[in-house]
Amino acid sequence: MTTVPKLAPSDRAQPHVERAGHTGVGSPQTTENRPIRALVIEDDTSLSGLVHEVLTSIGCSDVKFLATGGEALRDATAFAPDIVLLDLGLPDMDGLEVCRLLTLQLPNVPIVIITGRNDESVVQIAFEAGAQDYVAKPFRLGELGARARAALKLRAERLQRGKREEQLAAKARHLEESKSQLERAVCIDALTGVANRGHFDELLATEWNRAARQGSPLSLAIIDVDDFHAFNEHYSHIGGDGALQQLSAAMAHSLRRPSDVLSRYGGEEFVALLPDTDAAGACVVAERLRACVEDLTIPHERSRCARVVTISVGVATMAPSMDRPGTTLVSAADAALFRAKATGRNRWCADAEPSTKVVVSRRPWPICPVVRADPYMAQHIPRYLENRRGELARMRDTAREGDLELVRSFGHKLKGSGGTFGFDAMSQLGDRLEHAASHNERTETLRIIEELAWYLEHVHVVYRRAAQLPVHVGDQV
Repeated sequence: MTTVPKLAPSDRAQPHVERAGHTGVGSPQTTENRPIRALVIEDDTSLSGLVHEVLTSIGCSDVKFLATGGEALRDATAFAPDIVLLDLGLPDMDGLEVCRLLTLQLPNVPIVIITGRNDESVVQIAFEAGAQDYVAKPFRLGELGARARAALKLRAERLQRGKREEQLAAKARHLEESKSQLERAVCIDALTGVANRGHFDELLATEWNRAARQGSPLSLAIIDVDDFHAFNEHYSHIGGDGALQQLSAAMAHSLRRPSDVLSRYGGEEFVALLPDTDAAGACVVAERLRACVEDLTIPHERSRCARVVTISVGVATMAPSMDRPGTTLVSAADAALFRAKATGRNRWCADAEPSTKVVVSRRPWPICPVVRADPYMAQHIPRYLENRRGELARMRDTAREGDLELVRSFGHKLKGSGGTFGFDAMSQLGDRLEHAASHNERTETLRIIEELAWYLEHVHVVYRRAAQLPVHVGDQV
């Protein structure tokens, strides 16, 4: 910034105020429920009375006079003025520097400078320093009042515009949140909290196209509650709703991979979409689903196959291609379900016999925090975790080579994104990774990377929104 010599008192015009042309001016409107405050920085006390008279006439009921720039910089923020009148010729500081510093301290507060030098370059530099207007000495009271009033009016308009912009921004955020909530709500089955039919159709189309591009298998299990019509007749529809809530929760928890999603297909039918799953793996999942429902031991006196609620499952596996629709997988699984129902219920059948014997271990899944996610996130979480696994493999090599700055950056990113997606444990690991890498702790960094790799491999994601408390069937009998 071009420097301008500080104006000494001798450089200023002699105190002189012309009253000619002074007329009363109306008070500006204020948007704040407090008196309008004016800060006057002027060491010529002979002008104080006149300036106070002008400022009072335009509505300023709280006027404070300071004689030095140091006092102004010290007290301005606490006083919180609506307008500042600043004489450039101060005894202790360059008035232009005071103007620049006050602009930083009091954003959106107009500064009207008073100068005894009619030097155009000084005025230009004053505007660059943050001044909004200026009055040359000797000044007329009418001119001073008009310029101060215009500055206050502009401030009020800016404040009002700022409030309107804040309100519009708040409305935009509210609309965005409402849109997000609506998008999430429309994919939820209201009774069970799992994904509904419409969301399943979207997921199936997405996974079908992805598997076709990558050449990976896609499996589907269609699940039907055995003799559910008879169950409703005996235990009432309230009891039926409670049973559906309990078994859907159990089935959702039995799907162990973040890409596996349970949806309610309609009535007492459910579907489990199993990306990157071959025929043998799909049969294992089908048996696990069947067993977890049977283990609930929900009484069912009208069942033709057991004394508890059971399910039948139809399984199909395909190698998707772009020349046929994903509904062909649904048709194949539905045909397998029909065979399971026809051959005794409480069992699963596949569209093709598995090449190996299906063995289902009852051992619990490795201890890992369960992440309960909204079914809407089933479109995002699998890809997110897949990308993190790929990055982590690169970070392992990078850490071994000694480039810990890149690892530190990855840990910082993981700390934020993990919490966003609901993986709090991963966010904590990211924080630890960032700390270890920042302190050049190579051994600890590698150890945390292995912890992250284990977490990403075993994290258990359950896509189910918490529904109302389930109604236990026994309470309805």
